[in-house]
Amino acid sequence: AKEYAETNPARSLALAKRAEEVALLEGDEDSLADAFRIKVSSSINSGDVEAAVQMSWDNLDEAHKSGKVSTAQANLTLAELYLVLGDTEQVRKHAELAATGFKLLGKTRWTAKAKGCTAQAALQDGDCIDGEKSAKEVLRLYQE
Repeated sequence: AKEYAETNPARSLALAKRAEEVALLEGDEDSLADAFRIKVSSSINSGDVEAAVQMSWDNLDEAHKSGKVSTAQANLTLAELYLVLGDTEQVRKHAELAATGFKLLGKTRWTAKAKGCTAQAALQDGDCIDGEKSAKEVLRLYQE
């Protein structure tokens, strides 16, 4: 589904919904989060930014009821969304919340993804020093 997000958002959305169904049946939170993030990307790429934003905020509201993993994943989705929209303040806020949650849960790969958003936000802001520092931290996390 991910490979279709930009070129064929409708196909990507259909595949992501199917992946979401399978992940729900199997109780796979990580795959469920990945599928949801693809749905958000597909909505953006189909031109429905408003739906992507609303879907992401609704997801965060639901995640608060589900637990720490879901909340961290929802914050990561919002960080990635705001990265695309160019709102680096929101990126940093949600990326930090996500990274903190993932770190507490021992989810290094997901922590790295959240820190990657922080690095990209710094670069969008023209802060190359902070961007490089954050990128090095991402690399270190992926090497663990």
